[in-house]
Amino acid sequence: MTATRPARPIAGFIIMIVLALLIYAWGFTEKPQNTIISSYDEMLADAADGKILAKLAWLFGDWGDPAYQKTALGGILMIFGAFLALKFSKKTTFGICYGTGLFWRVLAAQILAALISNFLYQNLFKTQDIAFVPTFIPIVSITPGLVLVYGGEWRKVFTAAIFGGLIGCPFAYFMFKNFVQPWGLIGAVAWVTPMIVGGFLAFETCKYLPWMTKQVSDPLEAKPAKPLDARRKAGEQDTVAPTEPPKMNNSWFIKRVFADFSEANFYGSEIAGLFFIIGGVISVYLNPLNPGYGDGNTYLVFLSSQILASAIGVFIYWHRYFELGWYPTFVPVVTMGPTFVIMYGTGIHVVLTGALIGGLFMPPVANWIARGLPTHHHSYIGAVASMFICCIVMISVFNQVPGFGV
Repeated sequence: MTATRPARPIAGFIIMIVLALLIYAWGFTEKPQNTIISSYDEMLADAADGKILAKLAWLFGDWGDPAYQKTALGGILMIFGAFLALKFSKKTTFGICYGTGLFWRVLAAQILAALISNFLYQNLFKTQDIAFVPTFIPIVSITPGLVLVYGGEWRKVFTAAIFGGLIGCPFAYFMFKNFVQPWGLIGAVAWVTPMIVGGFLAFETCKYLPWMTKQVSDPLEAKPAKPLDARRKAGEQDTVAPTEPPKMNNSWFIKRVFADFSEANFYGSEIAGLFFIIGGVISVYLNPLNPGYGDGNTYLVFLSSQILASAIGVFIYWHRYFELGWYPTFVPVVTMGPTFVIMYGTGIHVVLTGALIGGLFMPPVANWIARGLPTHHHSYIGAVASMFICCIVMISVFNQVPGFGV
């Protein structure tokens, strides 16, 4: 890192705020009623009937679920963007999979886990008590986390896929059915609990599996530049340290915001994040009843809140990026921003408050928890624990605030 902290990117911050507000305004305009692709309800019904194209659409949509943007096109374009990031990694700012060299292994494990989650638990698509099936859980938690911690040997890839595919979806459904619905909790509680508890159990179990130790066949890039515990104590991410200090300016800021949209998928790429957003926006035109779980206008409000949450987080914790090279500003993108919209409506005060609260409080909580994790656990557990704690606390508080819950 350079010795002098770079100035905060005021111009970049303003650009992203304006972009978010334009997207928010667009969410209240009338959309062409195209039906070029299936609506969300049609996709869910066809997936329940076992129609293969609908199942594949749902599966690729899993890549967008953590960002509340289940669109097959968005998921496909995120993966395509990740391919581009890999091909042009030397020309990108953030690379792909944090420079570990494990992108192909991570993607293979995610696809295998998604196949297990989507096809093994086909019966959940036929239930009448939930209009959503949480098949996305392993893609954004246990599976890639295990690969990044233990390496990319194929036995480990299969182990990671099996752990994630078997644990994530049914655990999340159990939480939703038995706790979220009867207790009136927010849905995020059901989704992040298996990521925390299931992740803890998976990492502890793999610690004792003889084939999960580091092997010579693992990519060399997967080995950190300095000891993991030293990086954890410094609050750094489980990644390879950058070889050159980043040129932190307005352009870097804007790319960082886009990268946050692919962080939950463990890609951390500005190209993958941007392509994901493009896919969702195109889906609004192809059928406004496809994205946003059947409401393209709400999808656009989600998107505006997420851009704001990331921009606020990166701007506030600019010094932490400078000191550590990475900071979990993506956390409110996949929880607090859209959660506020779901709980309190699409008013501008809701979008601004959710983004501000999320961007301010969630990253440091995630970082603090991650620093205390055992070295054989991936720091994503800190991120999802922050989602659980902050969402429970903030929603409980704002349920009593006029203009929100009152």
